[in-house]
This record gives sequence, structure tokens and C-alpha cells, in this order.
Amino acid sequence: MVFHPGHLYAGRVDLVAVLEERLVVLDLKTSPQAYPEHLLQVGAYALALREEGLPVAGDLVLGLKEGPSVAEVPLEKVAEAFLGLRRAFDFLFGTPYPK
Repeated sequence: MVFHPGHLYAGRVDLVAVLEERLVVLDLKTSPQAYPEHLLQVGAYALALREEGLPVAGDLVLGLKEGPSVAEVPLEKVAEAFLGLRRAFDFLFGTPYPK
């Protein structure tokens, strides 16, 4: 489980591993490919792990339905997009978002 205290979200990471000397978050999916929401999910996991002090350098989504399909996640762009959506959710539904 991961939790980001500053942005108030939590999730369950499938796997954190060292791949080619980089610490990466790997998310396993039963879909045939990675969809945009999958990328946002692992980007959020990486942000939370970085908040805990782990030097996450990248993310991967592995689709398993029709044989392995790997999508590398552009971590910084995805993290920025996730946080923007998080702020929009809080605005629309009135949940408190820390400054």
C-alpha cells in the first residue's frame, strides 16, 4: 500500500523492482494493452513512493491478456496530469485539497 499525505490518495502497488539499475513501479493488467488511466495510476504510485523517500525513476504497465505488452510511462508528464485531475476532482466534488 502507498499513501501520499500531501495529495491525500492511496493505492496498492503490484511490484516495485530494480530494472537496468533503475527503481521502477510495475503494474500488471489483465487487459491487452495499457490505457491512459493505467498510466495515471502508476504515475500516482510513483509520486507516493517518492514521497516516502524511494528514488523511483520510471514506471511500466504490463498488459497480460493477449501475451505480454509493455508500456513505459513518461513519469513526469503522467504525474503532472494525475495531480491536475486530482485538483479538478476536488474542485468538482468539494473535497479539501491541501495547498
